[in-house]
Amino acid sequence: MIKILVFLFLTPSLSLSQTLTFPENFQWCVATASHQIEGNNKDSDWWEFERRPGTIKHNDKSIKATDHWNRLEEDTQILVDLGVKSYRFSLEWAKIEPREGQWNKDALEHYKKEILLLKKNNINPMVTLHHFSLPLWFAKKGGWANKQAPQYFQKYVTKVYNHLGDLGVSSWATFNEPTWNLISGYVTGEFPPGKKDIKLLKDPLKGVILSHGLAYKTLHQLAKDRPIKVGLVQNLNVFIPLRWWNPLDHYAKSILDNVYNWSILNTIKNGHFKVNFPTAFKDDSPMPQLKKTLDFLGINYYTRQFIKFMFSPPFIKAQTIAPKEKITEMGWEIYPKGIYTMVKKAHQTFPRLPIFITENGIGDKTDKKRPQFIKEHLSYIHKLLQERIPILGYCYWTLIDNFEWAHGYKPRFGLYNLDLKTLKRTPRNSAKVYSEIIKNNGFFYDKTKALFE
Repeated sequence: MIKILVFLFLTPSLSLSQTLTFPENFQWCVATASHQIEGNNKDSDWWEFERRPGTIKHNDKSIKATDHWNRLEEDTQILVDLGVKSYRFSLEWAKIEPREGQWNKDALEHYKKEILLLKKNNINPMVTLHHFSLPLWFAKKGGWANKQAPQYFQKYVTKVYNHLGDLGVSSWATFNEPTWNLISGYVTGEFPPGKKDIKLLKDPLKGVILSHGLAYKTLHQLAKDRPIKVGLVQNLNVFIPLRWWNPLDHYAKSILDNVYNWSILNTIKNGHFKVNFPTAFKDDSPMPQLKKTLDFLGINYYTRQFIKFMFSPPFIKAQTIAPKEKITEMGWEIYPKGIYTMVKKAHQTFPRLPIFITENGIGDKTDKKRPQFIKEHLSYIHKLLQERIPILGYCYWTLIDNFEWAHGYKPRFGLYNLDLKTLKRTPRNSAKVYSEIIKNNGFFYDKTKALFE
């Protein structure tokens, strides 16, 4: 009887404190985006957008950003120091095709140099073809709302792959967070083109989906026998009705969940674009060419939001309700369990598809929350792996503090601090913590000390 009581007493502590070991081939990674770090993206819609009064907090402008364009060797060495196995970064379409049909060979050679540097240091390059910013000439033609958008994007993708495809890049993502990008551009007005009319969302949303499908098939045709994987990166948020007793909040939550999280993914799964945003737009379009256009799914996860129904446009309000210690510099709630919830849902949608956590990070200039933030999210990823969900790797967002779009330079997501005057990179304690996790392929985790549960 005493032995049984001792066992019952000890068992919970064993489950709460343990060493979490990850698969031997797990891809530890960090992620960046070209416009946010390279600088001098003068031919892009974002460069023009930043110069409109009131668009960027503190009147910040990207200008040199982190000057990554001129510091490839230095920043590659930082990746080596961290010990990452993969590096996710994006190419800048506006630099590669600054004018319609005019290709900048120097820009393509620059990205070739970057890929070769990574390969030389045994770091797997994961290339994203579009991460928010557009060539200004394309934006002026309507961007993704242009009926010919898939063909414009196909020409860019073809040029890129013909120049870089023989370098051994095995992972290509067509788009990063397309629904977040478009909602920010056409509904909230935080991104170019700075519109605030939800009725305008339908055409660019369809344009992006069709562009992905055409790019997927184009890449595989160009690759021929090369073993490449082509995916798409989607941001998934946890949405909760603010008032559990109010059916209108549940209704608003379901609409936002369907449009924001799943509209693109469901189109790819079913080969059918079916979206209904009441009072704004409705569409029911067969798109059979979209089926089976994913080799992997990239998931970006950051936060949970509470949804309230409003009686005036846009009828849905998303808000954060959490104590200060669980809020990031972006005003987002830290909710690690959400990564478990959303990956499970994605796996149910695509049960045979490998998943890569392509972004997960925190704005935290003090670096007091970041180490535990990483560990708590990784604890849930470990749990998913134990449940045999095929997660290939994890990318922390981001390597170095950067230009955080409409929020300017104030949010600090980097494992490395950026001195905005000298552009010096300095590792934070979280960089050392993450490096140790990578080195040991795991970490000791004490759930009783969790800060964000």
